[in-house]
Amino acid sequence: MKIIIRIAVLLGLACAAACGVAAGRGPGDLYTSDPYTGKVSAQILAPDGSHDSGKESGTAGARFVPIGNGRSRLEVQANIRRTNDSGFVIEGSENAGGWSGRSEGLTITIDRAGRITGGGIANQHRITIGGRATPERMDLTVETEKLAKAAADTLPAGTRIVFDYALGRSASGVARTNAATTTKTAPPGKKSPKTCKR
Repeated sequence: MKIIIRIAVLLGLACAAACGVAAGRGPGDLYTSDPYTGKVSAQILAPDGSHDSGKESGTAGARFVPIGNGRSRLEVQANIRRTNDSGFVIEGSENAGGWSGRSEGLTITIDRAGRITGGGIANQHRITIGGRATPERMDLTVETEKLAKAAADTLPAGTRIVFDYALGRSASGVARTNAATTTKTAPPGKKSPKTCKR
């Protein structure tokens, strides 16, 4: 039975970490373009809560892509049965120390501590998003619940699919990020900007 549902909805994203939070660096470290890579698993749950099939797994990745005007796009891609057979695209902007947004009936937020929360209804599915993001890691759970049965689909309403992403950034990518945020110099006569330390 196919377990992959392509989620391609535009969300608003909140994504930042304050000084002294997570790895002790600023929000720019979190949404640099260095990619997160790792694994994803997908599990179908029948309406009664029983497992409809075994877990399937594959590779996955996520990255933030700057789009200008203080906004960036989070692209999450899963490769379970074939390349890019599941995933989503999220756009967001800075808001009160984090990032947040709303689109197509969905909201998502990443707070100052890196906690990811969100959800809503899109494409006849109830979507719940949760997890945590730091400059080094992104752990993300996306659950979709089918609200209505489509004529061409054998899965009944109430079926849930849970995607668990466990992603990390390479040491070299994190090192580049650290260098970019700690080598800024101030104009002559002014003190250098403070940076967070572990």
